[in-house]
Amino acid sequence: MRTILEALAEALLPSGGSLEPGAVEIDLIDDLDSLIARFAPEARRRVELMALALELSPLFSRHLRPFSQLPSERREAFLRLAEQRSTLRQIVAPLKTLCGMVYCAHPRIAALLGYEGRPFKPVEGSLPPPAALPVRQYPELRRNEEEIADVAIVGSGAGGA
Repeated sequence: MRTILEALAEALLPSGGSLEPGAVEIDLIDDLDSLIARFAPEARRRVELMALALELSPLFSRHLRPFSQLPSERREAFLRLAEQRSTLRQIVAPLKTLCGMVYCAHPRIAALLGYEGRPFKPVEGSLPPPAALPVRQYPELRRNEEEIADVAIVGSGAGGA
């Protein structure tokens, strides 16, 4: 898996690219390995499966080689193609996100970005819990009734909860 993720990181953040330093210069793959090692076993397995799917996907395209064995320009072309195909995007997007998170968290990159690891706004004390709103059900509701609210949650699933 390390070889695959290293190929991905180099394609996303190449040396001499628009972002300096690149993935190789900051040893991004070591930090990425360290992060993935701390994942729960199921999450780690999913990352491994996504990496394997990325590795094998070019075999079924005009590239006819595993992702890690493609020349750098072909890797970049394959990643552009992946953005246009939903199945490939679902495989590549989480891996790209991991690479981006680890890259931006690296001390050298964080300093270049001006990120100090603190929230933009200071957190001031804890807020009191909001007052419970009265629950209104069918018999209490009337036609053409108007309510004023700051927020309306529509739905009964996780979003409505």
